[in-house]
Amino acid sequence: KLQAPLVKEEKGILQGQVVRIDRFGNLITNISSKIIEDFIQGEGPEIEVGHLVVKGIKKSYGDVPKGHPLALIGSNGFMEIAVNGGQASALVEISDQDLGEHPVVVKVKWKRD
Repeated sequence: KLQAPLVKEEKGILQGQVVRIDRFGNLITNISSKIIEDFIQGEGPEIEVGHLVVKGIKKSYGDVPKGHPLALIGSNGFMEIAVNGGQASALVEISDQDLGEHPVVVKVKWKRD
């Protein structure tokens, strides 16, 4: 059985990985809602996956226009990177084969005062 990679926290950056791509092309990370709640302070985070930068964690797909990327907590309790009406996996150009060989890093940076 594969063990999920650990989430690291360093200098105000939370670093996790995309661990799965669901059938809709959403990128499922190993960053749980509990970790997010414990870490979040002030304004929303900037989440980076490859070249894609998403601002804030949304409540639902409808919070962004069609075709736009978003981060949200999925029904499994983990942060997902998705596209309203599209596939985040296609936008970031990642496939299941990339997960093991080339881990994708999700950086969550909070703006501090």
